[in-house]
Amino acid sequence: MNPTGGQLMAEIYGDKMSGSGTGDQRAKWLPLAIGALIIVALIIAIALMRT
Repeated sequence: MNPTGGQLMAEIYGDKMSGSGTGDQRAKWLPLAIGALIIVALIIAIALMRT
């Protein structure tokens, strides 16, 4: 959604296509972890605004 996220995904998929299997596991959970952090931050912000 944001350009930095798109860049990150492009780098991850670029690594996957180049065939280096070392960073595969990290590449799979890294975007998920970043997404989870963003979602949690949004939930906290909404909760703070409602009180």
